[in-house]
Amino acid sequence: VRSYLYARWFEIGSDEGGMDWRCRQCWLDNSRPMHNLPLREKPATKVVGRKRMKITGFHASSGKIRYVTLKGTKAKPVLVSYGERPLQLNSNRAAFAQAARNLFVGIVADQGTEAASYLLSMDAKTRDQIAGLILPFGVLCLVALDQGFPVSEYIAANFSKKPLSPYVSTFKDKYDFIDQILGIPPRGWSNQHRLAALAGWMELK
Repeated sequence: VRSYLYARWFEIGSDEGGMDWRCRQCWLDNSRPMHNLPLREKPATKVVGRKRMKITGFHASSGKIRYVTLKGTKAKPVLVSYGERPLQLNSNRAAFAQAARNLFVGIVADQGTEAASYLLSMDAKTRDQIAGLILPFGVLCLVALDQGFPVSEYIAANFSKKPLSPYVSTFKDKYDFIDQILGIPPRGWSNQHRLAALAGWMELK
């Protein structure tokens, strides 16, 4: 048996600026690779799967921010955590925005969020409703920018039968869908949590 079969392979720079794989003996002898291993081709190694990100979905309503953190895939999502935090509307919009920032920074830190998404309500009609339902997510986008994670936006129309039904045997509506795909609804699981979960689920691969 030829001794090079037991040699340790390692990576060194090639003359072309790429990488060349040689066994230790070849390198010590300062010889060209004698084992017919093509230039810049790494010996077979175990392929490690891509890390699954933790994605937090958000929904705003009734003076509260609901959040749901998921990981896994669209076909096999895993519910990591969920909850809600109060965010009362303030006539001082600058103070309200600062309160929203503190809230989102806290949730992102607690959840270990690596990506975020949110459902933007299209039902706001008054000035206060617009501020309460839309302004917080502008703040979330700034938090995402500061901390370097991606954030995506959805509206209710995105949660239609077409993108959801392929993942379940029977499709009733978006609320039933998220219950089916995640399993038995946990205690305190509201429709607002379902909408936050849908926003997060849309970002899974």
